[in-house]
Amino acid sequence: MVPPDAVTASACGLDPHISVAYAKLQGARIARERGLTLEEVYPLIERNTTGRALGFLGEPGVNVLTLNPGPDETPPTTPATTPKTTEGPLHGTR
Repeated sequence: MVPPDAVTASACGLDPHISVAYAKLQGARIARERGLTLEEVYPLIERNTTGRALGFLGEPGVNVLTLNPGPDETPPTTPATTPKTTEGPLHGTR
């Protein structure tokens, strides 16, 4: 099942949050691009997940502005097969 924000998210990237499901959907691509394993990417997603607004409104979200630098600070387990880009690994960020 595709998370709703994967289809409806703004391409301009003004909202720095995406759903946890959408972030995990992109996990394999992030791992591949950054030379990491999924086991290394998922904890990064969890560490950058924010709770519900006021503790009960909306759904938890992943702050891609704080997540994107994370993989660059994590040493890869294998050499990256592709060069790192200046674009962030998650939708709508640079």
